[in-house]
Amino acid sequence: MKRDFLQKSLLVVGLARDCERTIYREVSRLEKVLLEISWKVDFYIVESDSSDGTLEVLEKCTNEIQNFKYQSLGKLQNKIPDRIERLRYCRNEYMRFLTTSQSNYDLIVVNDFDIKNNKLSAKAFFSILTERFEWSALFANQSGRYFDIYALRHPEWNSRDCFAEAAELRLVGDLNYRHKAIWAKMKRISKSSPPIEVKSAFGGLAIYKSKDLLGLDYSLYPGVGPHESEHISLHYKLINRGCKLYIHPKLQNFAWNPHNLSSFQCFRMIDRKLNGRFLWRIRRFLRSAIS
Repeated sequence: MKRDFLQKSLLVVGLARDCERTIYREVSRLEKVLLEISWKVDFYIVESDSSDGTLEVLEKCTNEIQNFKYQSLGKLQNKIPDRIERLRYCRNEYMRFLTTSQSNYDLIVVNDFDIKNNKLSAKAFFSILTERFEWSALFANQSGRYFDIYALRHPEWNSRDCFAEAAELRLVGDLNYRHKAIWAKMKRISKSSPPIEVKSAFGGLAIYKSKDLLGLDYSLYPGVGPHESEHISLHYKLINRGCKLYIHPKLQNFAWNPHNLSSFQCFRMIDRKLNGRFLWRIRRFLRSAIS
């Protein structure tokens, strides 16, 4: 049943590459969940560099899902070989759409469409969006271990680029460099915990107040390195405006993915054992079954 007393207009945006198997299901899932709390839900997806049937599925979405639009940027990898620079370029496309749109959206939902958001619920969204505290961005949590250390910036938890930290530890001969810089930081956040204020995060899904995003994009912010997560520059620009950003423990999108499963030593051992030409299929099946 739609909750008529929460009148919000939402725009769902995200990137699509080689997600033929997941994108229709995840668009449908988000539409169903969000229409329970909102009178209007639009979609704008930016695609590039797909080598599978993603474009065909996006066409299917256009024909079957109301208020769905997408933009294909074609083959960008040769023009923009650096992956993070390419992601910034693609994400700026949906920021341009937001800026030029004739619709006035209350909230922007940024979603990764290559994951299974099987923990999302309208009840959780409604509860979160009716809480009384000041925020400009809310980031997803996982019911397993929080995985997105790359996009995370928090003074005690992870204050810098985890991959740069890992490289430095490796350089001085620390054999546990990945564990210390990345996997040990993937901790479980209880659903009952209060929101965690951060300087940056993502976790596969984020909710932004659209008024706070106006005039901003993913271009590099001074002091952010070109190989740091593309989300960090946008979030530092929000922080510079005095905005408040939180990981919200109730905003659970899924439990496990290959990243947080790797925080368990047993799965790292499985990865090493099943790294052959054919055994990777078994590894993929195991990870998918657990996720």
